[in-house]
Amino acid sequence: MKNLLTISLILCGLSANAQTKDCVDLAKENQYLRSALNIQKPILTAQAENIDFNLIKAEGNKSSDKITLQFVLTNKGADKEFQFAGASAIDVEGNEIKAGNINIGSSGIRGKLFSNTPVKTTIELKTTPTTLILKLINIEYYDPDAPGRTLNLKLKDVAVKWK
Repeated sequence: MKNLLTISLILCGLSANAQTKDCVDLAKENQYLRSALNIQKPILTAQAENIDFNLIKAEGNKSSDKITLQFVLTNKGADKEFQFAGASAIDVEGNEIKAGNINIGSSGIRGKLFSNTPVKTTIELKTTPTTLILKLINIEYYDPDAPGRTLNLKLKDVAVKWK
């Protein structure tokens, strides 16, 4: 009887210790997920053709004289192909800046948008570090439902953070 009681106490102690460790691991995972959500928090949002365009950051690189616009696109409809036709921006002085590179995920200007799945998208603009505000960002893309037809999405007054 004494042995049974001793074994029971040991097992209860191990079980309590395992639960504490699981709670610590769970707390670390929750912290990671919270920080991931903050990274993906949009500074500007627009929606067109059942696609959410969430601008995550507008960051300039002084050494390359480029502004990188980072978006997360989320397709709210059925899976579909998506293709950019081009993009440009106008700064506060009225200078138009054409996009150099546009990437949807690991693809180029064309990629697949899966239903309710966020895809990181970047647009690079070649400019000078004096550009602190983009008065207008014009994104042109092909209508997924009407091949050959282009649509425009406009975002206004975007601050650029230079590094």
